[in-house]
Amino acid sequence: MATRSDGCFSTPRSHLEPAPPVKKLSDEELKLSADRLSTRHKKTVELPPLVERRVLTAEVMTKSLDRLYTNTLEHRKRMMDELDKKQHPDMVKHVALDHDALEGMFTRLYTQSMQKRTDSIKKLQQKYLNGTSSAKALSKEEVAESAKRLCNSSMESQREKHTQLFQKYVLSTETKFPKLTKEQLAASATRLCTKKS
Repeated sequence: MATRSDGCFSTPRSHLEPAPPVKKLSDEELKLSADRLSTRHKKTVELPPLVERRVLTAEVMTKSLDRLYTNTLEHRKRMMDELDKKQHPDMVKHVALDHDALEGMFTRLYTQSMQKRTDSIKKLQQKYLNGTSSAKALSKEEVAESAKRLCNSSMESQREKHTQLFQKYVLSTETKFPKLTKEQLAASATRLCTKKS
């Protein structure tokens, strides 16, 4: 066995198998090989149809078209008529009014609305303009007294609210100290002044 420079053993060259000879392809052989590899060789398989194929005659075709199109339109029209009758049971037939009837209806509605308006205006005039409500004139002293009363009452209510809030939120949170008698004050003073030994 031969030793390499790095200290590893290797097999001698005489024991190596000879490399197979390299075959070079001509242009024609290369083209044939490329064509062979690029084409697919699949077998075409014909599957049986899932549903039998039927040929429709003209009569069957017209019947199916009639059933699908004409009957559905008639059914839809019947349903709409039934819904219209259910929604408006009193209006079964739609009647078209002629011009004279429409004109009479419009004039009647207009005259009725105008009559109601004039009646309501007359009632309001009688109620408010004919002196049913007499306004009393106040003297200067009465005006001054009512103004004072209104102003003072609002100020008094504001002052009361303020004092209630002050008592509720300020005075209630103050720390309260108990009142001491003279004897308790003297005892406290002597206790504070004496040194502890």
